[in-house]
Parts: sequence; structure tokens; C-alpha cells
Amino acid sequence: MPKKRGNHEGTIVHRKDGRWMASITIGRDPATGKLKRVSFYGKTRQEAADQLANALSDMNRGTFVAPQKLTVGQWLETWLQEYKHPKVRPLTFDNYERIVRCHLIPALGHIPMKELRPEHVQRAYNERRQAGMSAGSIRVMHAVLHGAFRQAIKNQLVLQNVTEAAVPPSARTRTMHPLSLQEVRDLLSAIAEYRLFPATLLGFGTGLRRGELLALRWQDVDLARGLIQIRQTLARVRVHGRNSAGKQTQLIFQEPKTEQSRRTIPKVGRYYNKLWAHNPKVAGSNPAPATNKYKGF
Repeated sequence: MPKKRGNHEGTIVHRKDGRWMASITIGRDPATGKLKRVSFYGKTRQEAADQLANALSDMNRGTFVAPQKLTVGQWLETWLQEYKHPKVRPLTFDNYERIVRCHLIPALGHIPMKELRPEHVQRAYNERRQAGMSAGSIRVMHAVLHGAFRQAIKNQLVLQNVTEAAVPPSARTRTMHPLSLQEVRDLLSAIAEYRLFPATLLGFGTGLRRGELLALRWQDVDLARGLIQIRQTLARVRVHGRNSAGKQTQLIFQEPKTEQSRRTIPKVGRYYNKLWAHNPKVAGSNPAPATNKYKGF
């Protein structure tokens, strides 16, 4: 009775189409229990034998990666949903998903994972830069792709991270041009009757981020002591999933990103009058004491 061929033992056969095929058993499918085999092809027996020898050598070193037809686009979608969605904040996931959907998949999504080369990645960066994409956005694009391939190595889908050989554009420091004090005064004067004037005034006076400012509740404001507590933020994110329609978005409240972001803003007594008038629960009642009236910038 012939001996059964075990794992890591290869065979080479001559196919009817004229090619030579080398096959090797790499284990069993944990779901079905069936043997898992991979095959290599060559025009000559030696070509097939060389591929088989390389595979056996890689298996002995523990660096073998089974051939597969997974594309970059398929892996990016898997990486987003399985590895990033449960871990990162909604707004961060929203940014990752947009980079993948709008830039990485159109440029690289059709390429099989094992066939992606550094020049493919570099060309994608260069083309986006020439199309007007900012250097900072391309660096985010690079970070997303690098992270996806770092996980792919852990999953034994690829042997190396090809993005490490690509060079994203250098970050450039933009010169900021803030409003002058007089421009701030002119702006506040122009919107004095606008319903969001108190929010704009508070933003100028405290330096709160937009998400922090929009998430404020009256329970976070202590007008008597002149304090504001930053306890949450507000963000608009896309609705992801099979049941989402088009570009549907939603507003979500979330915890501040860091412990340092959860803080107390002092000295807001000067805005007492405007905030008091903006509170629908006390509108029409006695406003702030004269000493706490907003005196302008």
C-alpha cells in the first residue's frame, strides 16, 4: 500500500496544456477539515521545481505566504471594517473610509495584494499631488495604506510592507493669517442680531474648538461662577453600512479625545449678559449684574 503524502511534501505533474504544475499541502482548512494545497506553474519542469523548492524553503523558515487573489481594494475594505471600525473614533473612521473610497481604491484597488509594488504606490501619490491634493492629505493617505499593510503582514497575506519604500510629499507649514482685533470687532458687530452670535462670541473669547462649542449644554455652563466645563464634543459623520443611503450623515456626541481636552474654561463672566439672553429658560428675566456685562474685545 503506497504511503500517504504528508504536509510540506510536494508533487510535480505534467499537465495536458503543456505546463508543469508543482503542488504542496500546507495543512487543513479549520472549517471543513479538508487538505489545503497550493500550486505553482511553469513552462518547464525545472521552473515548477524551483518554485516548489522556494516554497519549501520559506515554510521551513516560517516565512511562507500562500498565493491568493485578494486585491488591495478588498483588503482595505476588510481592514476598515474588521480592524479599525471597532477601535477608532467615528470621525477618525469617517476620514479613513473617505481616503480609502475616494483615493486608494480608485488608484490601487484593482491590484492583487502580492503584486503591489512601491512604484505603484509612489505613482498614486504623485498623481494625486499633481491633481491638487494637499501634501498633508497625501500623508494621511500614506498612513492609512501603511497601517493596512502592517496588519496584512500580521495576517500573513504579504511578506513586506511595500509602502515603506514609497515617499509621500514633505509636510509644509502653512502661514496662518488670523483676524485682527478690529476685524473681530467688525465681525461681531455685523452679526450682533444673528442667532449664533453668542456661540461666535464665545468661540473668539475662549478658543473652544467647533465640536466643543456646538456640544455645550446649559448644565456645562456655570454663569454665577463664570466657568464652562468641556465634557463632550459634537461631530457630523457619514452613516456607514449596507442600510445607509448615499451620502447620509448623522450628528453624534462623543467623549473628548484626551483627558487634557476634558477641562474647565474660566473667566467667562464677561459674556454673562449674552449667554443669559440666549438661554430660553430665562429669556425675559433679569439679566446679568452690570459688573458682568459683556464689554467687548
